[in-house]
Amino acid sequence: MKPLLTSLLALPLFACAVPSASVGVHTGQYSMDGSLGLSAASSGGTAGATTSFDGLGLGDDSSSLGTDVVLNMGAPTLILSAVQTDFRGSGQLTGELEVDGVTLADESPVDSILDVNLYQAFFLFELVPGDTIDFALGLGVDMLDFDGAFTGETVPGDPTSVDTVVLDQPVPLPVVGARAAIALGPVDVSAFVTGMTFDFDDVEVSALDIDLRAAMDLFGPMGAFIGYRENSIDIEYIDGDDAGKLDFSIGGPYLGVRASF
Repeated sequence: MKPLLTSLLALPLFACAVPSASVGVHTGQYSMDGSLGLSAASSGGTAGATTSFDGLGLGDDSSSLGTDVVLNMGAPTLILSAVQTDFRGSGQLTGELEVDGVTLADESPVDSILDVNLYQAFFLFELVPGDTIDFALGLGVDMLDFDGAFTGETVPGDPTSVDTVVLDQPVPLPVVGARAAIALGPVDVSAFVTGMTFDFDDVEVSALDIDLRAAMDLFGPMGAFIGYRENSIDIEYIDGDDAGKLDFSIGGPYLGVRASF
Protein backbone atom coordinates (compact mmCIF):
# COMPACT_ATOMS: atom_id res chain seq x y z
CA MET A 1 0.00 0.00 0.00
CA LYS A 2 3.02 2.34 0.22
CA PRO A 3 2.71 3.96 -3.27
CA LEU A 4 -0.96 4.69 -2.68
CA LEU A 5 -0.39 6.05 0.82
CA THR A 6 2.29 8.36 -0.58
CA SER A 7 -0.27 9.63 -3.09
CA LEU A 8 -2.80 10.22 -0.32
CA LEU A 9 -0.31 12.45 1.49
CA ALA A 10 0.98 14.33 -1.55
CA LEU A 11 -2.21 15.06 -3.51
CA PRO A 12 -3.84 17.45 -0.98
CA LEU A 13 -0.68 19.59 -1.02
CA PHE A 14 -0.81 19.71 -4.81
CA ALA A 15 -4.53 20.51 -4.76
CA CYS A 16 -4.00 23.63 -2.64
CA ALA A 17 -1.94 25.20 -5.45
CA VAL A 18 -4.86 25.50 -7.95
CA PRO A 19 -7.94 27.84 -7.99
CA SER A 20 -10.32 25.13 -6.70
CA ALA A 21 -10.00 21.46 -5.98
CA SER A 22 -11.50 18.52 -4.15
CA VAL A 23 -9.81 15.47 -2.67
CA GLY A 24 -11.63 12.21 -2.06
CA VAL A 25 -10.69 9.00 -0.25
CA HIS A 26 -12.74 5.85 -0.65
CA THR A 27 -12.81 2.16 0.16
CA GLY A 28 -14.66 -0.61 -1.61
CA GLN A 29 -15.10 -4.30 -2.31
CA TYR A 30 -13.81 -5.36 -5.72
CA SER A 31 -14.13 -8.65 -7.57
CA MET A 32 -12.09 -9.90 -10.51
CA ASP A 33 -13.12 -12.01 -13.49
CA GLY A 34 -11.52 -13.29 -16.69
CA SER A 35 -8.50 -15.39 -17.60
CA LEU A 36 -4.72 -15.18 -17.94
CA GLY A 37 -2.21 -16.85 -20.25
CA LEU A 38 1.58 -16.39 -20.17
CA SER A 39 4.01 -18.21 -22.46
CA ALA A 40 7.21 -17.90 -24.47
CA ALA A 41 6.79 -15.74 -27.55
CA SER A 42 7.03 -17.44 -30.92
CA SER A 43 7.21 -15.92 -34.37
CA GLY A 44 3.87 -14.21 -34.93
CA GLY A 45 2.33 -15.99 -31.92
CA THR A 46 0.90 -15.05 -28.56
CA ALA A 47 0.03 -16.91 -25.38
CA GLY A 48 -2.07 -20.01 -25.99
CA ALA A 49 -3.94 -21.81 -23.18
CA THR A 50 -5.32 -19.64 -20.40
CA THR A 51 -6.44 -20.20 -16.81
CA SER A 52 -9.41 -18.37 -15.33
CA PHE A 53 -8.85 -16.17 -12.30
CA ASP A 54 -11.20 -18.50 -10.42
CA GLY A 55 -8.90 -21.37 -11.44
CA LEU A 56 -5.91 -19.42 -10.15
CA GLY A 57 -7.69 -19.09 -6.81
CA LEU A 58 -8.32 -15.36 -7.27
CA GLY A 59 -12.11 -15.44 -7.43
CA ASP A 60 -12.81 -14.05 -3.95
CA ASP A 61 -13.58 -10.37 -3.43
CA SER A 62 -10.85 -8.03 -2.22
CA SER A 63 -11.05 -4.77 -0.31
CA SER A 64 -9.83 -1.69 -2.18
CA LEU A 65 -8.37 1.65 -1.17
CA GLY A 66 -8.54 4.64 -3.47
CA THR A 67 -8.02 8.35 -3.78
CA ASP A 68 -9.01 10.91 -6.39
CA VAL A 69 -8.38 14.60 -6.92
CA VAL A 70 -10.35 16.98 -9.13
CA LEU A 71 -8.41 20.13 -10.02
CA ASN A 72 -10.60 22.84 -11.54
CA MET A 73 -8.29 25.16 -13.45
CA GLY A 74 -11.02 26.87 -15.45
CA ALA A 75 -10.40 24.97 -18.65
CA PRO A 76 -9.68 22.13 -18.53
CA THR A 77 -10.47 20.17 -15.36
CA LEU A 78 -7.83 17.61 -14.39
CA ILE A 79 -8.87 14.35 -12.70
CA LEU A 80 -6.22 12.22 -10.97
CA SER A 81 -7.11 8.91 -9.34
CA ALA A 82 -5.56 5.75 -7.93
CA VAL A 83 -7.11 2.50 -6.70
CA GLN A 84 -5.21 -0.40 -5.17
CA THR A 85 -6.43 -3.98 -4.68
CA ASP A 86 -4.75 -7.25 -3.80
CA PHE A 87 -5.94 -10.82 -4.37
CA ARG A 88 -4.66 -14.07 -2.81
CA GLY A 89 -5.65 -17.71 -3.24
CA SER A 90 -4.89 -21.24 -4.43
CA GLY A 91 -6.16 -23.13 -7.46
CA GLN A 92 -5.15 -25.31 -10.40
CA LEU A 93 -3.78 -24.34 -13.82
CA THR A 94 -5.61 -25.26 -17.03
CA GLY A 95 -2.60 -24.35 -19.18
CA GLU A 96 1.11 -23.76 -18.78
CA LEU A 97 2.35 -20.47 -17.33
CA GLU A 98 5.77 -19.37 -18.59
CA VAL A 99 7.73 -16.16 -17.94
CA ASP A 100 11.50 -15.59 -18.26
CA GLY A 101 12.18 -19.26 -18.90
CA VAL A 102 10.25 -20.52 -15.85
CA THR A 103 7.35 -22.82 -16.80
CA LEU A 104 4.62 -24.07 -14.49
CA ALA A 105 3.06 -27.28 -15.74
CA ASP A 106 -0.49 -27.64 -17.01
CA GLU A 107 -2.84 -28.92 -14.24
CA SER A 108 -0.32 -27.96 -11.56
CA PRO A 109 -1.74 -26.78 -8.22
CA VAL A 110 -0.87 -23.09 -7.89
CA ASP A 111 -0.62 -20.52 -5.10
CA SER A 112 -1.42 -17.10 -6.51
CA ILE A 113 -0.78 -13.50 -5.52
CA LEU A 114 -1.96 -10.64 -7.75
CA ASP A 115 -1.95 -6.94 -6.88
CA VAL A 116 -3.87 -4.74 -9.32
CA ASN A 117 -3.42 -0.96 -9.25
CA LEU A 118 -5.57 1.35 -11.36
CA TYR A 119 -4.25 4.84 -12.11
CA GLN A 120 -5.84 7.61 -14.14
CA ALA A 121 -4.91 11.11 -15.32
CA PHE A 122 -7.61 12.76 -17.42
CA PHE A 123 -8.32 16.24 -18.82
CA LEU A 124 -11.99 17.19 -19.19
CA PHE A 125 -13.31 20.05 -21.35
CA GLU A 126 -16.86 21.18 -20.57
CA LEU A 127 -19.29 21.34 -23.48
CA VAL A 128 -22.45 21.89 -21.42
CA PRO A 129 -21.45 23.62 -18.17
CA GLY A 130 -24.05 24.26 -15.50
CA ASP A 131 -25.19 23.75 -11.95
CA THR A 132 -27.96 21.29 -12.90
CA ILE A 133 -26.61 19.49 -15.97
CA ASP A 134 -22.95 19.14 -16.91
CA PHE A 135 -21.38 17.34 -19.87
CA ALA A 136 -17.69 17.19 -20.75
CA LEU A 137 -15.38 15.36 -23.14
CA GLY A 138 -11.67 14.73 -22.76
CA LEU A 139 -8.58 12.60 -23.10
CA GLY A 140 -5.95 11.17 -20.82
CA VAL A 141 -4.15 8.04 -19.68
CA ASP A 142 -5.46 5.00 -17.83
CA MET A 143 -2.93 2.54 -16.42
CA LEU A 144 -3.42 -0.93 -15.00
CA ASP A 145 -0.40 -2.18 -13.10
CA PHE A 146 -0.31 -5.95 -12.55
CA ASP A 147 2.12 -7.31 -9.95
CA GLY A 148 1.77 -11.04 -9.39
CA ALA A 149 3.53 -14.24 -8.36
CA PHE A 150 2.29 -17.76 -9.17
CA THR A 151 3.94 -20.74 -7.48
CA GLY A 152 3.42 -24.28 -8.78
CA GLU A 153 5.05 -27.45 -10.14
CA THR A 154 7.36 -27.38 -13.14
CA VAL A 155 7.06 -31.18 -13.50
CA PRO A 156 3.46 -32.47 -13.44
CA GLY A 157 2.72 -34.40 -10.26
CA ASP A 158 6.11 -33.69 -8.69
CA PRO A 159 5.63 -31.51 -5.57
CA THR A 160 9.43 -31.14 -5.21
CA SER A 161 9.69 -29.32 -8.56
CA VAL A 162 8.23 -26.05 -7.32
CA ASP A 163 9.06 -22.68 -8.86
CA THR A 164 7.51 -19.23 -9.17
CA VAL A 165 6.41 -17.27 -12.23
CA VAL A 166 6.52 -13.50 -11.64
CA LEU A 167 4.25 -11.07 -13.47
CA ASP A 168 5.22 -7.39 -13.44
CA GLN A 169 3.27 -5.77 -16.26
CA PRO A 170 2.16 -2.12 -16.26
CA VAL A 171 -0.32 -1.39 -19.06
CA PRO A 172 -0.54 2.35 -19.85
CA LEU A 173 -3.37 3.23 -22.24
CA PRO A 174 -4.15 6.53 -23.98
CA VAL A 175 -7.92 6.93 -23.69
CA VAL A 176 -10.77 9.24 -24.64
CA GLY A 177 -13.88 9.66 -22.58
CA ALA A 178 -16.86 11.64 -21.37
CA ARG A 179 -18.43 12.69 -18.09
CA ALA A 180 -22.11 13.52 -17.61
CA ALA A 181 -23.57 14.80 -14.34
CA ILE A 182 -26.99 15.92 -13.14
CA ALA A 183 -28.13 17.46 -9.86
CA LEU A 184 -31.18 15.75 -8.34
CA GLY A 185 -32.00 17.88 -5.34
CA PRO A 186 -29.17 17.51 -2.81
CA VAL A 187 -27.62 14.60 -4.72
CA ASP A 188 -25.28 14.90 -7.71
CA VAL A 189 -25.29 11.83 -9.97
CA SER A 190 -22.51 11.31 -12.52
CA ALA A 191 -21.21 8.82 -15.06
CA PHE A 192 -17.57 8.90 -16.15
CA VAL A 193 -16.60 6.62 -19.06
CA THR A 194 -13.17 6.20 -20.67
CA GLY A 195 -11.86 3.69 -23.17
CA MET A 196 -9.81 2.90 -26.26
CA THR A 197 -9.22 0.14 -28.82
CA PHE A 198 -5.97 -0.12 -30.77
CA ASP A 199 -3.55 -2.51 -32.46
CA PHE A 200 0.07 -1.34 -32.35
CA ASP A 201 3.13 -3.46 -33.19
CA ASP A 202 2.89 -6.53 -30.93
CA VAL A 203 0.05 -5.26 -28.75
CA GLU A 204 -3.72 -5.55 -29.27
CA VAL A 205 -5.85 -3.79 -26.66
CA SER A 206 -9.50 -3.07 -26.03
CA ALA A 207 -10.31 -1.27 -22.77
CA LEU A 208 -13.35 0.29 -21.09
CA ASP A 209 -13.68 1.96 -17.67
CA ILE A 210 -17.09 2.98 -16.27
CA ASP A 211 -17.47 4.89 -13.00
CA LEU A 212 -20.97 5.66 -11.67
CA ARG A 213 -21.26 7.89 -8.61
CA ALA A 214 -23.78 9.69 -6.39
CA ALA A 215 -22.51 12.46 -4.10
CA MET A 216 -23.92 14.94 -1.62
CA ASP A 217 -22.63 17.69 0.66
CA LEU A 218 -22.46 17.03 4.40
CA PHE A 219 -21.19 20.13 6.22
CA GLY A 220 -18.73 22.88 5.40
CA PRO A 221 -16.26 21.65 2.78
CA MET A 222 -17.03 17.99 3.47
CA GLY A 223 -19.09 15.65 1.34
CA ALA A 224 -19.77 11.94 0.92
CA PHE A 225 -20.22 9.71 -2.11
CA ILE A 226 -21.09 6.17 -3.11
CA GLY A 227 -20.42 4.54 -6.43
CA TYR A 228 -19.71 1.54 -8.61
CA ARG A 229 -16.73 1.13 -10.93
CA GLU A 230 -16.07 -1.50 -13.59
CA ASN A 231 -12.77 -1.66 -15.50
CA SER A 232 -12.29 -4.22 -18.27
CA ILE A 233 -9.45 -4.91 -20.69
CA ASP A 234 -8.69 -7.50 -23.37
CA ILE A 235 -5.02 -7.58 -24.31
CA GLU A 236 -2.64 -9.78 -26.29
CA TYR A 237 1.02 -8.79 -26.31
CA ILE A 238 4.57 -9.87 -27.03
CA ASP A 239 7.20 -8.39 -24.72
CA GLY A 240 10.69 -9.60 -25.64
CA ASP A 241 10.71 -13.37 -25.20
CA ASP A 242 7.36 -13.43 -23.38
CA ALA A 243 3.80 -13.37 -24.65
CA GLY A 244 0.64 -12.69 -22.71
CA LYS A 245 -3.08 -12.98 -23.17
CA LEU A 246 -5.39 -11.28 -20.69
CA ASP A 247 -9.18 -11.15 -20.57
CA PHE A 248 -9.73 -9.11 -17.45
CA SER A 249 -12.40 -7.20 -15.60
CA ILE A 250 -12.36 -5.76 -12.11
CA GLY A 251 -15.01 -3.77 -10.33
CA GLY A 252 -17.33 -3.30 -7.43
CA PRO A 253 -19.04 -0.83 -5.10
CA TYR A 254 -17.24 1.80 -3.05
CA LEU A 255 -17.98 4.65 -0.65
CA GLY A 256 -15.94 7.59 0.52
CA VAL A 257 -15.65 11.17 1.75
CA ARG A 258 -14.48 14.31 0.00
CA ALA A 259 -13.06 17.68 1.03
CA SER A 260 -13.25 20.77 -1.21
CA PHE A 261 -10.79 23.65 -1.19
